Amino acid sequence: MKKYQNMTKQELIAELETLRKNMGSNQVHPSGCAPKTDKISGQLSSALLDSLSANIALLDKNGIILLANKAWKDFAQENSATIEQVSEGVNYLDVCNNSEGINSEEAEEFFQGLRDVLSGDSTFYSLEYPCHSPVKERWFCARVTPFIGSEFHGVVVAHEDITVRKQFEMALAKSEERFRRLMDNARDMIYRMSVPEGMYEYVSPSCLKVFGYSSEEFVKNPMLIRNMIHPDWRDYLEENWKLICNGEGLAEFEYQIIHKNGENHWLNQRNAYLKDDSGKVYAMDGIVTDITKRKTLEEDLKKKKQTLDKAQKVAKIGNWELDLVANTLYWSSGVFEMF
Repeated sequence: MKKYQNMTKQELIAELETLRKNMGSNQVHPSGCAPKTDKISGQLSSALLDSLSANIALLDKNGIILLANKAWKDFAQENSATIEQVSEGVNYLDVCNNSEGINSEEAEEFFQGLRDVLSGDSTFYSLEYPCHSPVKERWFCARVTPFIGSEFHGVVVAHEDITVRKQFEMALAKSEERFRRLMDNARDMIYRMSVPEGMYEYVSPSCLKVFGYSSEEFVKNPMLIRNMIHPDWRDYLEENWKLICNGEGLAEFEYQIIHKNGENHWLNQRNAYLKDDSGKVYAMDGIVTDITKRKTLEEDLKKKKQTLDKAQKVAKIGNWELDLVANTLYWSSGVFEMF
């Protein structure tokens, strides 16, 4: 037993392969039935099987259980089944075919897969299925693998507990779903683009409001964004794209586009660059915000300031303002001319 407990997974597989080959030298019973259990047990060491955590059984070509490891039998007892129901001598095909209850559909599906491998119509079969107990949720992966010697034909059936992996996958799926809802409902456009291909891998629905085009249009036509860039900003963004491909792209910048409705819009874009182990950029995540209103207000304020400066210059007056919170002092151009 200790010998097998210290083996690596690869060493255990090699040991099973050696035993499989040795099994080919067994004499077949004149009746044509599979070798007797005691002969197989002498070659396929029960210690090797019992050292494995998965529930494992060896079946002959008719689906009769010839050997079952300790994990297999313990699981049966822990789940209200008797040893006689799933132990040596029982036809496992019949067990699956006659299964009733909440997992009967999975049992029927596994029955078909097991039968296909036994008949030689398939070389491998696997099925992931739930098997919940009254106290906890559990998931298993069942695998059927041919076990063939020169004079013996059977299969190895293994049921492995994958509950931890399933729980992780479900938690990850929930997290991704929450993140997806957050992105889909954001006012700003969120996207991921491959570099240097320039292909959109994801575009949030808010692009319709920001640009006037749907996410499907962005994905289907990567050149769409370039066609929308305002002529005054095309050279600037082309240069920035070269910097991005070289790993030197700006983290934040502003530019103008021509919206689908024909209006000029100001946008603010923030990028985060994804790099491989060599430091090469292979994608970028971005957030695009429409700042047209802010830019319009800034332009209006600038014009009003210019008008005020002109009026003060004509009237030879000025004004100043002290911000006590920011501790800053503003002087108009008229004040500077006075002093």
